[in-house]
Amino acid sequence: MEEQRVISTTGKGSINVKGSRFYSFAVPVASQDEVREYLSDLRSRFPDATHIVWAYRLLSDEASSDAGEPRGSAGLPLLNLLRSGSLVNSAIFVVRYFGGKKLGIPGLIGAYTESGKIALSRADFAGYEKKLNFSIFVSWTDYNNIRSLVKRLGCDMLDEDFGDGVTLFLSASERLFPAIKERILDATSGRAHFGD
Repeated sequence: MEEQRVISTTGKGSINVKGSRFYSFAVPVASQDEVREYLSDLRSRFPDATHIVWAYRLLSDEASSDAGEPRGSAGLPLLNLLRSGSLVNSAIFVVRYFGGKKLGIPGLIGAYTESGKIALSRADFAGYEKKLNFSIFVSWTDYNNIRSLVKRLGCDMLDEDFGDGVTLFLSASERLFPAIKERILDATSGRAHFGD
């Protein structure tokens, strides 16, 4: 199986086909909610667009919308671009302004595919790496050193809870977690306590 990838930096493009203008956006998304938010933002930015077509792929879900274009002529070609690129947690949106000439289904498929390809060609990608969320309880004595260490180890700080000690809520590469845990335990002489 080919390694899965994610869009790390948004790509944008535009093309003109027989008077119709297509604006495309290849973006990272982590949930259906983010897809809906981006779609809502595009509807606000392009209120008079004829169609706003989209497709997304998450780890556990994928979907597309033709947004009023003939069935299978717009969203599916975008979804196929995501599939063929082994992209997950990624979406493509294409805004169309009708230019007065009908393109026909083959023309629509070609225009939406080309528009999506342009946005993808201007995006940056990274390998998908599964994240693991975990917590660490440390004493006040160890807090500053561990906070600095987890940043150097590439952990994402999600939250902190202060009390008798400090609980740090973190996210890190699942693959790297055993080495991260070992470094933290070494740095605290085994005093750090890990939780889910």
